[in-house]
Amino acid sequence: MKRPPGFYSASFVVLTMCLSAPTFAQETSAPPPSATAQDSAAVVYEDPTGVTVEFEPDGSDWKRIYSTGEADLSFGDRKDLQNARRKAELEAKAAIAKFLNETIKSEETLEDITKTMTDSNANKAGKDTTANRKTVETVTNKISNSADAILRGVMALEQKEDIPNKRVTVKVGMSRKTMATADSVKRTLQQNSGQPQMAPPPPPTSSGIATDPAGEPTPTTTIRRSKNANDF
Repeated sequence: MKRPPGFYSASFVVLTMCLSAPTFAQETSAPPPSATAQDSAAVVYEDPTGVTVEFEPDGSDWKRIYSTGEADLSFGDRKDLQNARRKAELEAKAAIAKFLNETIKSEETLEDITKTMTDSNANKAGKDTTANRKTVETVTNKISNSADAILRGVMALEQKEDIPNKRVTVKVGMSRKTMATADSVKRTLQQNSGQPQMAPPPPPTSSGIATDPAGEPTPTTTIRRSKNANDF
């Protein structure tokens, strides 16, 4: 069968976008462990703003950054859930953007990160107990200067719909891996911008809310987790 011009290029773009988009596994039981399994070898800094940054053990570079946003539910129907998920995700992304562009530059944050690294290394055999403030300043400047590129790699890691308490939370994060994926997809789209492209598949529409025989929502807690949440 003869394929129309640009068919294979368009198909490749769609495949790349599908591979880079987060895939969620749904759970409705008791909340499982955190969606992001912290690297035991990394130095984990938890900022008061709610943003968490994982650094290399020696503080030479960052590994992963993530944050959680929340939104209230008014009715709990499908449209309300979609709006709340979007609002929570934007809140989480906004917190990371503010941290990268403002908070990380403050003297207080630099001191906190240095202390975190010093305390972490002091508890590890064979590690120098004094964190290098200059190293911390170098890596935080690197993060701040790369804020736009880092934010391009953000992905949703977990969505939690707490119907009984009328609350939705969304955890987002990024890493070197997600940044590379985002850049790869961007380059592919630019290369194929002149070719006919197929529309990406629509997002899942199932809300995951149980219903009774009358069709009314049954209060429950639904958790959707990206398959890459522990390795992103």
